[in-house]
Amino acid sequence: MKLREEIEPKIIQIEKICLQISRLLRGYDSEKDNKCLNIIKKISELTHKVITKDILSEYMEDDSICMVALRLSIGTPPLLHIPLSCDELLEIIQRIHSKNYVEYKVKAFPEDELWWILSHDYYVPLLEKTWNYQNLRLFVKCYIKKLYLTVCGISRKKYLKKF
Repeated sequence: MKLREEIEPKIIQIEKICLQISRLLRGYDSEKDNKCLNIIKKISELTHKVITKDILSEYMEDDSICMVALRLSIGTPPLLHIPLSCDELLEIIQRIHSKNYVEYKVKAFPEDELWWILSHDYYVPLLEKTWNYQNLRLFVKCYIKKLYLTVCGISRKKYLKKF
């Protein structure tokens, strides 16, 4: 299932800026303040995120330059004005759960890394932003529906064709 345009991660944007961020990070030296601040400013402009020396240092401690560039190039999940539908919620959970569920066909970085970053840095924060009591009720309703369909051996596509 394709998500609404506003929910779908901007893969083209990620491909465009990831390489630029990677080049900037290769020149990053936390010891040289002027150069460091200039690189942070450029990365902030590319990503439209507030990036500080502390944030960048924390990222650099844990991951390779390529992973940090990928994490920074992932856009911030939107704040949704229209709540998630049951099908959208199930789709997002499937994407988080299974790396082979959606194929993005991006050659710039390994599929495993892209899936991990999208799951943890995009989809989970998206759910956290939109989570409230209504979504909890929706989640329970969707889970029960999915469980029912699984027990009955009906695929989601067959179920949706009936309506």
